[in-house]
Amino acid sequence: MKKTYLLKYESPKFLSLKDWIDYKLHLEIVWFGGLFKQHKISEYRIHDHEDSKAHFDHWDKLIADKLPLT
Repeated sequence: MKKTYLLKYESPKFLSLKDWIDYKLHLEIVWFGGLFKQHKISEYRIHDHEDSKAHFDHWDKLIADKLPLT
């Protein structure tokens, strides 16, 4: 069974005048009990009308507690 862990997230260096911001999520996919690991960078878009602090708090908790993404 594969499990995906969030290692870190990055915000863009320059903000544009769009209605959203794309964040880079650095993920680690682990399977066969840690025998195989794969690193992946995924983009996650947060729109202006969404609460970005809730996303950051959730991501920080996942990183600190080393919990898999659900």
